[in-house]
Formats: sequence, C-alpha cells, structure tokens
Amino acid sequence: MDTIPQTPFLDSLEKKYRYRSSWGNLVITIIVCGVIGFFLGLLAFSEKSLWLGLLAFFMLLVFLLGIYMAIVAIWGHLELKLTNDGIYIPNTWRWDSYIFIPYSGVTLVQLFKVQANTFLQLSVGKKKYALVLAWFPHKGDFLEIVETVCNRLPDLVRIDPHLLPKGSK
Repeated sequence: MDTIPQTPFLDSLEKKYRYRSSWGNLVITIIVCGVIGFFLGLLAFSEKSLWLGLLAFFMLLVFLLGIYMAIVAIWGHLELKLTNDGIYIPNTWRWDSYIFIPYSGVTLVQLFKVQANTFLQLSVGKKKYALVLAWFPHKGDFLEIVETVCNRLPDLVRIDPHLLPKGSK
C-alpha cells in the first residue's frame, strides 16, 4: 500500500481514533536510554572501547527516537481512520500522510502478543501493518477496531480469543 499525502474523503469516513504512543513508555525510553547512553559514552571514552562507544551510540539513537515520538505525540495529531473501503493508518514519520489499507487487499488478520503488548496485524501481500493496543488512549477503541476488521473480513481472521484484552467480547 502506498503512503498518500491527503486525509481520507470525509463522506466515506466511519470513525476516527486518536493514535499515539503512551506517555509512560516515552518517558521511560527517554530517561533510561539517555542516562545509560550518557554513562556508556563516558565509559567508552575512558576505556577507549569501540564496543562501548557503539552501544552508547545506539542508546543515543533510541533516546532521539523517544524525543521524536514525544514531539509527534504532542503536535502530530495522529488519527487512525476507518472508512467504508479500508483503514487509514497515520504515518508517524510524515504527520500529514496516511497509509491506506483497503479491506479488499488484506490477505490475513492476526492478533498476537509480545510480552505485555497486544498487536492487530493486517497483512497485505508481503507487507504487514501492526496496530498496537498501547497506542490507543482507550482500550475500547482498539477492541472496536478489532471487531470492525473481524466483521468485515471474517474468512481472513486468525485470532485466538484468549489473546483479546480483558474486558472484551
């Protein structure tokens, strides 16, 4: 699917949902990676260790990514939009664009967990797009999207009911 620069047509819009990283995750990422990166950098200079320097550089990159995601969370106004024809997922790298996933192009729908994170993954050919429960301000929004997708694409759904978050159907 392609990134498109415009928002979806309002006449086909069914519902929109706020979609951004949680503040708890951002703050933890920024603080932990910033502190660890700083001390690894100091240690790398004092020990003249290339490996510690590379680790410090990696932590700096994750720290900067956390800062960027915080900026996106504040000013990005990211929204996931459901239409009659598909889903518009906001592009976190370009705030003014969306990735359109038409229901007709979806080949598989999966729900899975990685540690405590729940993901809804939509496969379109070889590409996979994941929606993360933690990025929705309300768990009910995520469950509504899962229900909508499952109702629209019942033959493509591979979801273990035990994976649905508590409080869902």
